[in-house]
Amino acid sequence: MGHYFDYNKTYINGYFDNSYQPRNSINIVFDMQTEYVPGYYYTTSGEKIEGFIRYDCLKNNVLFYKKNMSGLASTVNVKNCKGFVLLKDSFVVKQDAEIDWKSGIFKEKKSYFLEILDKVGDITFFRYTLCTNAGPVYDFFFQYDTSNVVRAIPNIKKIAQLCAGFDALASKILAGEWKYSDFPAIVKLLKYKQYYDSKQVICFTSCWDETTLEDDTAYYAEIDTLNGAIFHLNFFTKQGLLLSSGFFTSFSPQYRVGDYLYYFPNGTVRKKISYVRGKNNGEILYHPNGELFADYYFRMDTAIYMDVRNQEGQHILDIAGSGKVNFEDPILHRTLTMEFKKRKLNSVFYLNEKGEAIYLLAEKEVRFKENKISRDAIFSDINYPIGALVEGYHGIVLLRCIVDQEGITREVELIKGLNPECDSMLLTNFQDLKKEVYWKPAKYHGDDVIQEMIIPINFIVTSLAPKTRDFWIYWDMFSVMQQMNTIRLMNQISTPQFRGFPY
Repeated sequence: MGHYFDYNKTYINGYFDNSYQPRNSINIVFDMQTEYVPGYYYTTSGEKIEGFIRYDCLKNNVLFYKKNMSGLASTVNVKNCKGFVLLKDSFVVKQDAEIDWKSGIFKEKKSYFLEILDKVGDITFFRYTLCTNAGPVYDFFFQYDTSNVVRAIPNIKKIAQLCAGFDALASKILAGEWKYSDFPAIVKLLKYKQYYDSKQVICFTSCWDETTLEDDTAYYAEIDTLNGAIFHLNFFTKQGLLLSSGFFTSFSPQYRVGDYLYYFPNGTVRKKISYVRGKNNGEILYHPNGELFADYYFRMDTAIYMDVRNQEGQHILDIAGSGKVNFEDPILHRTLTMEFKKRKLNSVFYLNEKGEAIYLLAEKEVRFKENKISRDAIFSDINYPIGALVEGYHGIVLLRCIVDQEGITREVELIKGLNPECDSMLLTNFQDLKKEVYWKPAKYHGDDVIQEMIIPINFIVTSLAPKTRDFWIYWDMFSVMQQMNTIRLMNQISTPQFRGFPY
């Protein structure tokens, strides 16, 4: 993809990979708790009813149905339903169950919608979510293939018993390293242990959702070692090109340990991230010839450079941590001039074909002008395309803009897209940036300069089911919903704002 910096000053060093998590982004959110999506449910007689459905688990655990989007909504009686499917999320109905809930909130005999977490071996695992004023409360269940009985999982001891055959994990559970609410993550570990034992690869879509369909597979992972409860995975493109490798002790959410490696197409290491207790403890970048390029760690989201070298291995920084290096971007074939001051990256620029300096990183970045009416007009037609939603597309899009010394947008293009519907919609709307002077230009040494700016745009589907989430996403649905002070876009913009953008 090439070397860029986004508007958070986050370095995208050549390739779009899972280490890139923008601190702020434009979030285009489709909330499956409040929006109808294409789906279907089964009656108790086995009839499949297709249309548009919405499952409200955050209030009353009620299923709503519409024959079409313009039709009237009706409530699906849980006693007349065997189960339903929302996009990739599947639910079954447990009829006339008497459950002594782990939460201790109530005990009664009634029917419930249970979310299918996953299937491991001959056991299917379920979750019931009850939302209270204190937050969501979970109860978990399981069912053997040979039985019609859905059984409750009352406590952490029972969870450990279900980990029979994975003694290292069971020991950690009994030692208190896992909580009852961590059960979905435990199920994922059991599933990956099954993959390891059977030497089965894990397949992913282009959005890093797990898949069993060959036509949908864009990437795959091999688990080459399992030491206790520590997995080592190698990730590849579908064509077999090694992308990255590292150690994990959890996958949902992810918890990495030790060194995580990323690779150039020629197989040499291009980046190493060291993790201590699951946190980034420092990164090392390499030149394509194998020489060290930069060694740095983060302090309050700012990279502190301990060492920087050119391709010949010569040290660039002086004793005060200042210096300048020319770096050849092997992908975009342009020479980047990087200037360091006091062990921080102060500026980055390249010369275009006209000899103009184009700054990727300046002393003062481009800012949006204080013109909210014009700014909101750009986003008035942005929505989550229903076709992209149904096909399972979600994730980050990167928009590249060139803003000149007058604050005029010269160029707008996507350097990382998602799917044709999403890409076309964004490009159409963001071309409006060229119509007015929306920006305050970047500055270097007090002078207005041209800046190349990368805007991350994140298409998010809030959902209960972990399998609909990107493998590399580190948060769950409820933390995403707590971030709804960011721009919230569904079928229309309900709260237009540009939270997180530097203006």
